[in-house]
Parts: sequence; C-alpha cells; structure tokens
Amino acid sequence: MKNLKHDNVIKIYDVKEGSTMTLKNNQTREIDYLALELAENGELFDYISETGRFSEREARYFFR
Repeated sequence: MKNLKHDNVIKIYDVKEGSTMTLKNNQTREIDYLALELAENGELFDYISETGRFSEREARYFFR
C-alpha cells in the first residue's frame, strides 16, 4: 500500500507496528500507527453524514 500512487487514494507514508499504549486503568494495549496524507477537503464519510444519501448521479461521480 505504501507504494500505491493514485490521485484519488490517500497516500500511506509510514506504518509503525507493535507500539504500546497505556490505558486509563494502567493496562497496556499493543497498537499500530499509520501516517497518512492529509485529506484537505475532509472525509467522504463526514460528507455523507451531513448530506444524507447520494443521488445516483453523485454516487457515480464519487465512484469514478
């Protein structure tokens, strides 16, 4: 995925696996981090949450 280069796909810059996070109850959990390209115009999910479902024309635009 780090090697994928496409105008319509957010770039993955780095992956850090096996980091440890301490929870509020002092338990630890192993987590992974992804460093991603900034989505300047926001996420598609946020747009759908605000506007509701797409018309067929809008869906074709985003799918393309």
